[in-house]
Amino acid sequence: MRAPVFCAVLAVSTASLAAPARHAAHSWTPVMIGTFGDWKAAYHPEAGVKVCYAYTFAKSSHPTFRGRGDVVLTIAQRPHERDSVAVSVGYAVLPHAGASVTANGQKLHFYLEGRSAFAPHGAEAIAAFGGGREAVGRFPGPRNMLLVDTFSLNGFAAAYAASLKECPKP
Repeated sequence: MRAPVFCAVLAVSTASLAAPARHAAHSWTPVMIGTFGDWKAAYHPEAGVKVCYAYTFAKSSHPTFRGRGDVVLTIAQRPHERDSVAVSVGYAVLPHAGASVTANGQKLHFYLEGRSAFAPHGAEAIAAFGGGREAVGRFPGPRNMLLVDTFSLNGFAAAYAASLKECPKP
């Protein structure tokens, strides 16, 4: 499987949730659409098109380890790729290791590539997020650790709707 392009969230730092900072590797600055509970919606240009996304940072991560970056759950909208669901897990992952996110009683399998985990069926993940209170990701970590990251779904539906409104289907 080809991993969806997933760099927008990496430009966002926990120190500047209200105004995402410019990432050194990119020439764009995300534009905030709004804050909705624990979720935010934003957009940025990518290869000449507008990319919109809804995102939230993990509320908790266990166990913690030195050098792990931000853990971010994102749903991106591109003209050629809709509802791309990914988790930036904050470290380099083993590509063939298993990962999952459970939301609203539904266990969703994710595949790993680079520093991210991807839902192969974004619509399925979005449906599970819609009625839930939290999503819990389980990812293989360094030294055979099992990492458990918990994301609030408070505000998910509104942030997702705002990203769709800003980037409607072509």
